[in-house]
Amino acid sequence: MIRRDLGLPEKMGSFVKEHSKFFGSKARRKSFSKYDPKSFDNNPELAILATLVNSQRVLVSYFDILRIVCVQEFIMIVI
Repeated sequence: MIRRDLGLPEKMGSFVKEHSKFFGSKARRKSFSKYDPKSFDNNPELAILATLVNSQRVLVSYFDILRIVCVQEFIMIVI
């Protein structure tokens, strides 16, 4: 049911079950749903990471996630 609500293909059913604690949060599901499933088809865990770092891009990208984490870390060091 959650998989369908998120617009994910059937093959991602086991992924959703595997990460049921993550998808148990309505706020995280809402944030996760803004990403294009085709952009994380081969590595759906990246969409979870994008959600956790609050990426504003629709297309999930490893480099965008890395950029966000590095910038946040740099800010923490400077402060």
